[in-house]
Amino acid sequence: MTAPMIAIRSLTLHDRTKTLLDISSLAIERGSTTILTGPSGAGKSLLAATLLGLTPPTLTRSAHQLTVAGVDLLTAPTQQLRRLRGGLVGLVFQEPLDALDPLRRISAQIEDAITLQQPVPRALRTARIRALLAEVGLTRDDYPHQLSGGERQRAALAIALANDPLLLIADEPTTALDPASARAIFALLERTRQSRNLTTLLISHDLSLITAHTNPLHLESGRLKTAPRIALVTGLPANPTPPTPAPPILTVHNLTVAHLNLAPLNLTLQPGETIALTAPSGTGKSTLLLAIARLIPARGDIVLDGENLHQISNAALRRRRADLQILFQDPGSSLSPRMTIGAIITEGLSLHHPDLSRATLAARVAAMLTDLNLAPDLASTYPHRLSGGERQRVALARALILRPKILLLDEPTTALDPPNRDALITLLLTLQQAHNFACLIATHDRTTAQRLAHRSITPLPASIATPYTGAINPP
Repeated sequence: MTAPMIAIRSLTLHDRTKTLLDISSLAIERGSTTILTGPSGAGKSLLAATLLGLTPPTLTRSAHQLTVAGVDLLTAPTQQLRRLRGGLVGLVFQEPLDALDPLRRISAQIEDAITLQQPVPRALRTARIRALLAEVGLTRDDYPHQLSGGERQRAALAIALANDPLLLIADEPTTALDPASARAIFALLERTRQSRNLTTLLISHDLSLITAHTNPLHLESGRLKTAPRIALVTGLPANPTPPTPAPPILTVHNLTVAHLNLAPLNLTLQPGETIALTAPSGTGKSTLLLAIARLIPARGDIVLDGENLHQISNAALRRRRADLQILFQDPGSSLSPRMTIGAIITEGLSLHHPDLSRATLAARVAAMLTDLNLAPDLASTYPHRLSGGERQRVALARALILRPKILLLDEPTTALDPPNRDALITLLLTLQQAHNFACLIATHDRTTAQRLAHRSITPLPASIATPYTGAINPP
C-alpha cells in the first residue's frame, strides 16, 4: 500500500497564550487535489509552513506523526529538509511580491530554484525556463515590480514547478486574478497535476472551488471541521447611496504612463463618490492608481481640491499626502516587518499631526482596529504574525486613520474570505457616508465594484480611439 503524500497525527502548534493548530489526524493521498478552505486567520498558511518544516521559532510544535513526501519532519536532518523545500515540494506563497527577489528577473529566479536543487546543463536550464514560462502563461521576463499581481502569481507558480515536485502547495493562488484568469490558473493546475501525477494542496477562502473532483478540508480556529455550505450573500446594496452633487474633489485629465499601452485617462470624482476601474489583471489598473498618487512618473493633470499635483513643490505634495491615501494590492510588502502594527498605523498620523499625544494615538489605533474587525491587542504584534487578510485590514487602517479626502484602493477585497469581504464592504460604505471621502478602486471583482462604486470605468487600449468610458453600475 502506497504511503500518503501527507500524513499527520496529533499535531499541535501553540504560542505562549493559545493553540494555533490542533490537527488530530490528516492523510492526503498521492495524485489527489485537496482544497483547504477557511476564514482569514484560521491557520491555513501556518499549516502550509508547518508542512515544510518552516514553523516559526517562537512557536512550539508537537506531533506523533508529521510526514510529507516521504520525509519525516520530526527527525529529518537539515539537508533532507532542504531537498524537501523547492525540490520534493513546491510552494506558491500567498503574497508573491514578498517571495520574489526585486533585483532579479523572473527567468533568473527560476534558474536559481533549479540550480539550488540539482546540477542541470545551461542549455537544458534555458529550455526548461522557457517551457515553464509558457506553461504558466507568462509572456514577459521582467522584474517583479514591472508585473501585475496576476503575472507575479504566475511567476511564483513557475518557480514552484521548476524542479518537478511531487507535491504542490498553492496558498491563495488566485487572490490577485480576475475570474477568467483564475479559472485558467485552476485549469492549468489540474492539467499539471494530471500530466505530472502531482499531488496538489490548494489553500483558499473561496468555497466555490470545491468540486466533485477535489477533497475538501475546512480549517477554523486551527481545527479541521466540515466545510460549510456555500451561502448566497444577501442584504448588501448593489450600489451605495448617490452623493450630493458638488464640485469635483479630483480631476484627472489626459493622464498617461509611458510603458502602458492605454488611452489617456480622464475622470472627475466628487466628494463621497466611488469610481471603479474594472479590467482583467495585467491591464494597468494598479499603475494608474500609483500615477494618480504621484508615486510613479506620468504625464497629464491631476487636480486635487484645486491644486495640480504635477505643479506643486515636493513639500506641498508631502502635505497633501494625508488627503490622498492608497491601499496597495500586496499589503504584506507595504508593511514594515520591523514595526509593530500600532506603529505602522500611527506613522502617518504622527507625521501629519505631531501634536497628538501618545495616549491619543493609542486610542485611535484601538478604535480603528476594532472598526476593521481586528483585536486591539494586535497593535503590539508584528506583520509576520498576521494572516494575509489581517494584513490587508491593517493597511486599510493605516490609510483611514488619516481621514483622507480620497482613498485609492487596489484590489481591496481579494485577500479576504466572503464574510470578511462583505464586512469590509459594509464598513467602507458606512465610513464613506460618515466622512464623505471619495474612492477610486482598481478591481477585477464585479461584486466589489457593484457594491461599492457609483460608476465603473474600463481601461481601453491606446489603439482604440475612444478614451475611457464610464457607466453607472447595473442594479
